[in-house]
Parts: sequence; C-alpha cells; structure tokens
Amino acid sequence: MATAMRAGMPVEQLADVEFAYPTFTAIVGIAARRVLRELGLVAVSPRWGIPERTLGAEWEHSDRD
Repeated sequence: MATAMRAGMPVEQLADVEFAYPTFTAIVGIAARRVLRELGLVAVSPRWGIPERTLGAEWEHSDRD
C-alpha cells in the first residue's frame, strides 16, 4: 500500500488490484471501488485502455445489487 501511495497510483488502478482478504490493505481496495461507484466513474483496464466494470473480489459480492 505504501508503494502505491508513494507512486501516486490513481484510484482507478487501485480499485483494479485484487488484495488478499482479510487484511487492512483489502479494505483500501474496497474503499477505492466504492469511491469509483459513488462518483460514477468507470475503471479502465491499464493493460488494454478499455473501460470495464470493476468487479472486486468474490467476497465483496454479497452487498451488491
């Protein structure tokens, strides 16, 4: 997490990272994805530059619509 912060990683990239669960770092990833949803932003895959839905980890799906 410190590396991502130091590198100035944008929230869109941070939201795309699948962190191990349960860890404090995973909570940061959840927060990044929630921020993107609340702001109505679309994550862009850094590999392809194509907009994609940020799915998150499988354990995050229980509270989704």
